[in-house]
Amino acid sequence: MLFDSEPEPDIVIAKLPLERYDNRHPYPEDIELLIEVSDTTLKYDLDTKQKIYALAKIKEYWFIDL
Repeated sequence: MLFDSEPEPDIVIAKLPLERYDNRHPYPEDIELLIEVSDTTLKYDLDTKQKIYALAKIKEYWFIDL
């Protein structure tokens, strides 16, 4: 298994309406864009998190290296 908890991205742009997330986090199909901002975590983000997002079928994810 790649991980034992859900990753916490820095920024998520999800489909509207916002009320759909009152009782849950966005599912992969709800996510329009996911952004990770990396400084000291770039290797982990590009290795582990990228695999997690790909397996979850996140359509668009960006990694920004500070």
